[in-house]
Amino acid sequence: MQQPQIRHWLGGLACLALAALAGCSSITSPGSTTGTGTPGTSATGTPGATGTGTPGTGTLVWGSILYDSTTGRSNPLTITNLNPASGNSNTVATIPTSSQGGADGISPNGQSVAYHSLSGTTSSYSVANIANLSQPQALGQASNTVGAGVWEHDNAHLAVSGEGVISILSAGQAATTLTGVHAQQLVAFSSDNSSLYYVAAGDAPNQAAGALYRLPLNNTSGAVQITPREFDSRFILSPDGQTVYYNNSGTSGTQAIYSVSAQNGGTPTLVRQNAGVPLGFDAGGALLYALPQSGGVALMKLNAGSSDVTQVANLITGQGSIADPARDIVLAPDGSGVAALASVSGGFVIDFTDLTTAGSQPKVAAQLNGASKADLIGFDTALIVSGS
Repeated sequence: MQQPQIRHWLGGLACLALAALAGCSSITSPGSTTGTGTPGTSATGTPGATGTGTPGTGTLVWGSILYDSTTGRSNPLTITNLNPASGNSNTVATIPTSSQGGADGISPNGQSVAYHSLSGTTSSYSVANIANLSQPQALGQASNTVGAGVWEHDNAHLAVSGEGVISILSAGQAATTLTGVHAQQLVAFSSDNSSLYYVAAGDAPNQAAGALYRLPLNNTSGAVQITPREFDSRFILSPDGQTVYYNNSGTSGTQAIYSVSAQNGGTPTLVRQNAGVPLGFDAGGALLYALPQSGGVALMKLNAGSSDVTQVANLITGQGSIADPARDIVLAPDGSGVAALASVSGGFVIDFTDLTTAGSQPKVAAQLNGASKADLIGFDTALIVSGS
């Protein structure tokens, strides 16, 4: 039976890089919701969300890289914004103890980063403006959370998953709580914010653990299975939001990339046999994926209308190694660049490749000497000028 839709009452609250934020109602009964709206569908998001690039173009310039790092579990975790061209960087936010928190993700307009700190079983979420480095804004709290959060496309709401619960947080307002949803990982919101994609947890009742589901937010009891049960797969949505791409890492051991309808699932289509990890798309919409090879991990492009592929670039300069291509490689949303985190003796390096020029080679953008842990968060649009 269809559940009533979730209502969000929009407010005019202006806060750090967030505007027109929506209020949310708390829900306690399994699978229940209250109200008539969908999270984020009416919010205006962050002022300037149409672009931070060249004045008048309305084009987002994804030119900076965000990463976090620490020198020890009891030491602070620092979130840093890096200009890969110049090597200049700024500290965006700091979590006092690295073992008690982490970064969650960059907002769709590339201006803000969400992160959390943990106290007991309660995670406190905050959002920091990447560019102006002012005081972070509190988003709210959630208990027993697992995995990283994902942003709605209005740049104002963050969804996080717990034990059978998904909480949708927004600054200055109460959280929306969706109960009876057992997610081990949140993947993305649909382009219109009407659905949330998640990977089912092992304790999800009547669902295939490891499979991707689409949860309509106007019917939280009507999750649609999109992919077969998989293990440790990477799921990404096409730019138009109509297709899911994922790699098969299942028990058969056969590596391949498949595609399937993002709305209804169905029988998957084999995209590329013996392939690696899907990362995103180039400016023309071609699928880009990382493929381990004897000489290191390479970035590959699936050519339109065929099964042929082109090697776009190597991802590291030759020093170090990439431990996990799904976690340690990030692609700019517009396909303009790619970054890879490689472990080396005594720390890490971040390699960057400019994809706007054919034949570009990777370069070391940052050397994290003494770091015991580091993670790439993604590309952002808060550009750091070369002389900063």
